[in-house]
Amino acid sequence: MYSTWKHYIYESYHTPRRFIYNLFDEPAIVLLYHRVYESELDSQKLCISPDNFYQQIEYLKKNHNLLATEEFYSVLHQKKRFPSRTVLLTFDDGYADNVHQALSILESLSAHAMFFITTSLIDTDQEFWWDSLERVFFESPILPAKLVLSAYNTSLDYLIKSSKDRMRAYSSLHHLLKYSQPSTRNEIVKHILQWASIPLQGRSTHRVMNSAEVQKMAKSQVASIGAHTYSHAPLKILTTDQQREDILQSKITLERLTGNSINYFSYPFGLKKDYDTRSIALCKELGFKMACSNYYDHVHSWTDPYQIPRMIVRNWPLDIFKEKINQFLCA
Repeated sequence: MYSTWKHYIYESYHTPRRFIYNLFDEPAIVLLYHRVYESELDSQKLCISPDNFYQQIEYLKKNHNLLATEEFYSVLHQKKRFPSRTVLLTFDDGYADNVHQALSILESLSAHAMFFITTSLIDTDQEFWWDSLERVFFESPILPAKLVLSAYNTSLDYLIKSSKDRMRAYSSLHHLLKYSQPSTRNEIVKHILQWASIPLQGRSTHRVMNSAEVQKMAKSQVASIGAHTYSHAPLKILTTDQQREDILQSKITLERLTGNSINYFSYPFGLKKDYDTRSIALCKELGFKMACSNYYDHVHSWTDPYQIPRMIVRNWPLDIFKEKINQFLCA
């Protein structure tokens, strides 16, 4: 995973075209966070410790130009140059720790962020499917020696006799579930949890916001809320009608909860292979002003507002974070 990521960043840095673009039009960058939570087990590397997050945002507040979402969109919409060293903060998924950890830190530093929320698990006690996989394969001390799944008109067998077997099963199932239809994905997860004798109820530390927490966030002066679909499936695997329903359902739910118009969207997973031209067209049709992706690049005055690139932030201590940010802005 890291070798691929490093190669990706290397290729992003070392392009003469980007260097020339940046001389002509100083870039902005959009940062992508997921969780602010101290975790010893973080298989997807989504968690930033509260201490690291505080130091990262404090540094950005002192040394960079943190724009609120509406300010950022206004500059882009008018095709103007961004102020020097512009940064926009975003969060994906809608974990409850976004309210209980991230929001309080942002408020203490008067730093604004956009929170994109997946709505299917609001007011439930279930985890996202990738967290359920983590719980099964990395937290369960004892598992049956073999997992058999009947899916896609075939039988899938996984031997579970060692830590390597667990890792192989986790990696294989993660890919399988990501590109499964949401209903099929949910049934497979339920089967795996039953096989492992683990309740469907998730860990309280990994839950999504409830309605009251969404409403609390919506009232904060430092937070904006955006849609992130209902099911958190890669939109590209869905039919056009399914895509429309998945996007619209999250928008309607969040507008009902917050009483606000939901004008911003982010594509689940967000790589270019995870959404398509239909997804972009639907975002325009449904009235979104801007949509965020999840691949590295800078934002310029000419950037497509429906494909805003972002840089994922990991649990970096401040010295590494400074280095990464300065590299990204100057590359």
